[in-house]
Order: sequence, then C-alpha cells, then structure tokens
Amino acid sequence: MLTYGGPGTSSELVATYMYKQAFSSMYYGYGSAIAVFIAVECFLWSDSLCKSSK
Repeated sequence: MLTYGGPGTSSELVATYMYKQAFSSMYYGYGSAIAVFIAVECFLWSDSLCKSSK
C-alpha cells in the first residue's frame, strides 16, 4: 500500500522507509540495518508459523 495518507509519514511501510533511507537519503548502512531487521522478523515469523502448524 503506497497511499502516502495520514499526517506526515504515519502510514509509511517499513520497506518503503528502508528504500528511502538507503537510496534517496544515501544512508546505506541504516537502510541495510532495516533490511536485516525485516529479514530476521520474517524468519522468526515463518519459523513460529511452521512450529505451530505441526
């Protein structure tokens, strides 16, 4: 959802925030840290989902 709705950046997704920080603002390290956080969060979520479905 790329609505850009809400006051300011209140409805901005984490992935679009990461993209803006890494490529628009040229904060590559900060964007990479957000990407690692997203990857770890996805891994933990999928691991818990797999364990709960057994």
